[in-house]
Amino acid sequence: MYIDKIDIVTLNRPYDKGKKSKKLEVDSHFNSDRGMTLKKLIPLLESYNENIEHYDHIVKLTVEFEEIE
Repeated sequence: MYIDKIDIVTLNRPYDKGKKSKKLEVDSHFNSDRGMTLKKLIPLLESYNENIEHYDHIVKLTVEFEEIE
């Protein structure tokens, strides 16, 4: 399967006055309009996950299929 556009976003709840904020903020973002195969995307996601700074996170994957005009 070929993925045409890739967006990987890490969201974070920053600390404010010693407490975690309820509001999510973008911590880091990777995107590509060049696309890649799913076979190459899986190792990229694994490497990305291993290198983010915090370990208490939820992974959410969204796949969108858009009709070509």
